[in-house]
Amino acid sequence: SRNRGLEPSQRLLTARDAPGGTCYEIFDGVHQLHKPSDFNWALGGQLGLATDGDTNVLRLDFLLGDGTLEPSLGIQKGFLPSQVDLRVNLSTGGLRPYLNCGLDYYEAGSGDTWVSAWACHYGLGLEWVTGTGWGWGLGLNRQGELDHQGALSSQPTIDALLNNRDFPWGGLSLQVTKYFDFEL
Repeated sequence: SRNRGLEPSQRLLTARDAPGGTCYEIFDGVHQLHKPSDFNWALGGQLGLATDGDTNVLRLDFLLGDGTLEPSLGIQKGFLPSQVDLRVNLSTGGLRPYLNCGLDYYEAGSGDTWVSAWACHYGLGLEWVTGTGWGWGLGLNRQGELDHQGALSSQPTIDALLNNRDFPWGGLSLQVTKYFDFEL
């Protein structure tokens, strides 16, 4: 046979304690098989669809505890710095419905056309995460202005983002995320 009749303890297997006795790890600790709930941080991208109500975002996520809470920092294309978000995953399995809320900062122009603004956003979404750490999602967000300085009319993109004139919920986005398992 392939194992030359050797007992499990004599093969290239790693013994692990388990309820009911010892079990053996087939891959000898070299290869790890992941499930979606094993990942604890991620790099993600979000592409706004349908309107200017949701901009493109590159983000860094951290999953806390069992992966239910997912705070993130993001950079929106053309506006720096830009976003802080807290997402609550309603499931930590492969299919993850979620709720999220956060703050956005926008700045554009110079001189008489300079504008800075703060906004809040909240929404919901659905993401599929595989054991390889790739996640694909669809999100829907509402965004509203908290405060601004400067003439919004001089920056129509920011004005449209803050006032959600183009889409009832402010923005639809596609998301691609790569999750990682980091152990200290």
